[in-house]
Amino acid sequence: MECKKILNTYIKIIINMYLKKGFQNRMSIKVEIENINFSYSKKSFQIEDFSLSIEKEKIYCLVGENGVGKSTLLKLIAGLEFQKEGNILIDGLVYENNYLDIKENLLAFVNEPLFYTHLNAYDNLSILCKYRNLPEDRISEALEFVELHDKKGKFGKFSSGMKQRLIFAIIYLIDTQLILLDEPFSNLDPKIAINFREFLIKLKNENKSTIILSSHNIREMGSITDYFVFINNGKLIEVVENAGDIDDIEKRILAMYL
Repeated sequence: MECKKILNTYIKIIINMYLKKGFQNRMSIKVEIENINFSYSKKSFQIEDFSLSIEKEKIYCLVGENGVGKSTLLKLIAGLEFQKEGNILIDGLVYENNYLDIKENLLAFVNEPLFYTHLNAYDNLSILCKYRNLPEDRISEALEFVELHDKKGKFGKFSSGMKQRLIFAIIYLIDTQLILLDEPFSNLDPKIAINFREFLIKLKNENKSTIILSSHNIREMGSITDYFVFINNGKLIEVVENAGDIDDIEKRILAMYL
């Protein structure tokens, strides 16, 4: 009996090692959301009976009015909140047993990013690189990409647009296969927003990243999105492939609220 317990423990260790190695070596990530329910209170669900399959190497845009559950859904996928019922699988793994492994391959910016307010952009990224065990020789390159290389002021004095640009500097530095972004272009100048949208396309195509984001600007997202995900009152209404007809997408969104 004791030998059987030892053998079972050994098998579990081998399986966990295999899963961890397999996850880290995969080139792209698929997300499966299975019948999840979530609420901040007992009165009503913020996310209700929600199921969605996120294909690898695609860009998905969550669409809906304020308060319908877009940000909450991103938090659930990111492991910042946990569903009351149902499952979320990140490349077949659940957070319960694989939290750190999943986090190693995921970048999520849903709430305002936590930076040291008394430090400048370079020093904040330097701390991040030390924490992530990344070389610091690309920090200047990342800051130049997001046009913050000449900004020496403290993060606490940054505008909303500068803070969003620093987020993209992090994405530039960290090689990751799953990226979650909540309204990533809302405070950016048009030229910078265009550059960052092209950057996300490059990540999808060259880095094989899977990207899930939310936005109110359908026309802005039409140039990069593979699928629009319509959400209303915490429920999935429809998943629409972007065939290039943004007028049709806007009509579908309007019909969702009529």
